[in-house]
Amino acid sequence: MSTDPSAESTVSEYLILQLPSANRVYADDAPRLMRAELAVFGEAVGGIADTDEVELAGLHYVRFTAPELTGDRLALLSNASSLYALFQRVDEDLLRPVPIRPLDRFDSDLLTIQKYAGKTNEQFTRLLLNVTCLAMAEPLAMLRRPLRVLDPLCGRGTTLNQAMMYGFDAAGVELADRDFEAYERFIKTWLRTKRFKHTAGSARSGGTGAGLGGRVAAPRAPPSGRSR
Repeated sequence: MSTDPSAESTVSEYLILQLPSANRVYADDAPRLMRAELAVFGEAVGGIADTDEVELAGLHYVRFTAPELTGDRLALLSNASSLYALFQRVDEDLLRPVPIRPLDRFDSDLLTIQKYAGKTNEQFTRLLLNVTCLAMAEPLAMLRRPLRVLDPLCGRGTTLNQAMMYGFDAAGVELADRDFEAYERFIKTWLRTKRFKHTAGSARSGGTGAGLGGRVAAPRAPPSGRSR
């Protein structure tokens, strides 16, 4: 992990301002889930401790302590699922913004534009993908190269879209024609609207079982990622 060794002995206090959530139930649980996610980050990169919740000037934050956030530790934490802004606490009432560097390659509407009953919360999906990546033998792999993600029950693509957002290679399996067709319509329309150079198509594919499935393919984002 590329961190500054001289900074490891200096522990700082950090505060996370979380993204709001339209889902009231998830919003109520978001601080607890963030603390659990930070524990996984701590297991992967070390140094994260003393997580709790604090209120300052009427706003709620998730607090933690860590050696100065630089290099890979900051790059990983920048992808925390509900992180909206990160601050270093330099005095009792003084917070210094910490620039974050998330992996996000596309505009956020890739994750948020689809609305339908039963959709998994986008922040929770991101949390699960983060935890999965951090549980690998090489936790920093998500920063180093495009990982391959398979969702065997992909529905309308919430996990696939988050994997795409990170620049990963995403594949999913879905037996319900209605869900497959809805996702096919969405991803093709989204790619055209964003004016990305791409090839996207669907075709029937057979296997050894009795059923047939569909396939829709779209490209991984280039390094510059976001649409202009």
